[in-house]
Amino acid sequence: MAIASTSLQTLREEAANCRACRLWKDATQTVFGEGPAHARAMLVGEQPGDKEDLAGKPFVGPAGQMLDRALEEAGIDRRQVYVTNAVKHFKFVPRGKIRLHQKPTTPEIKACRQWY
Repeated sequence: MAIASTSLQTLREEAANCRACRLWKDATQTVFGEGPAHARAMLVGEQPGDKEDLAGKPFVGPAGQMLDRALEEAGIDRRQVYVTNAVKHFKFVPRGKIRLHQKPTTPEIKACRQWY
């Protein structure tokens, strides 16, 4: 079990230096997945949002709050689920002081396959 945790930590560290697509250029940081290495369930979102990009953690913004409510209603402990996104960097277009979410392209999603 410690080997899987070490492997997951190694992947997290490697992903932090990923340059397989251009999304890393504008993002604040890589947002890797989190949760137990041997979770029985894995939830994959599209991409980190603004709040996730700033925090460096998946599903901490409005979508994360909705996910938490849904998991609670279903009787599922989020700490027992591995949560991640198809891409590990926030893709956006700046509009004044806000950053508007942009859908990742197929090549950007494929570039992140190695991380999930």
